[in-house]
Amino acid sequence: MSHALNFINQQLSQQPKVDLYFESVALEWRQLYRNRDLKSEIFSYRQALALNWIAESVSLANSEVLDVGCGAGPATVALAQRGARVKAIDTVARMVSLTNQSASEAGVRDLVEASVGDIHSLNFADNSFDAAVVIGVIYWLHSPKQALSEVFRVLKPGGYLAVSADNAQRITYTADPAHLPWILALRRRAGRLLRRLGWRKDVATIPVNRYSTDEFDRLIASVGFRTVKQMTVGFGPFSFCECRFIPDAVGVKLHGFLQRLAQRGFRPVVGRGNHYVVLAQKPF
Repeated sequence: MSHALNFINQQLSQQPKVDLYFESVALEWRQLYRNRDLKSEIFSYRQALALNWIAESVSLANSEVLDVGCGAGPATVALAQRGARVKAIDTVARMVSLTNQSASEAGVRDLVEASVGDIHSLNFADNSFDAAVVIGVIYWLHSPKQALSEVFRVLKPGGYLAVSADNAQRITYTADPAHLPWILALRRRAGRLLRRLGWRKDVATIPVNRYSTDEFDRLIASVGFRTVKQMTVGFGPFSFCECRFIPDAVGVKLHGFLQRLAQRGFRPVVGRGNHYVVLAQKPF
């Protein structure tokens, strides 16, 4: 009983914070995939990789694809432009509206059905989709395993999932002393003390999920998926004690250079990108 109550309390406290955050930055996220700064380059590369893997695995023309956490709709539109019939969901109504708007602007509105929905409890029948895209979502969830189980349920046997997770072993963490475990622990204790003394305001923090690549592989397998492909992507921004010291224009080039090294199997950077992207399959 206590476990169930803790789960409900976590859900009630976290989801409204997540929704409020994305409601406030909806237009920024729409612009994100149109910019050419470092963050945009990394997120665009992450999305392109996931969608290309799906396109290589599924004949998208007339296929049924689920886009979870559709945001302002960049992946939804890209999938529809390849002929897929896309069901797109997001917990934020403003994001759903932007997805529909983007689909209309791209001339694929008839292939897109966007609605408010929650990955933890999908309003779709079992075995409904040929593929699912869950990019940039796991990070924010109060129950990732339940969410992935729901995606597993609605995929057809043999269906594919493209999913990403925040990489706890990313080089931008391990290269910055501010992210050393013992320093993080000291910072948290100092923050609690300052708030207790009234010298720092309470902040509405959102608990987030970070996984090592091995941890995320185990999570996916525990739900029933079989991993087909995997890669970490995104290198930067680099910082020292959380102060960025590389100009963004240089950072874009450095990201590209390190990404190419990772793709060639250069050991010091393999598995050290910001995001871990996985293509998984539901067994037949």
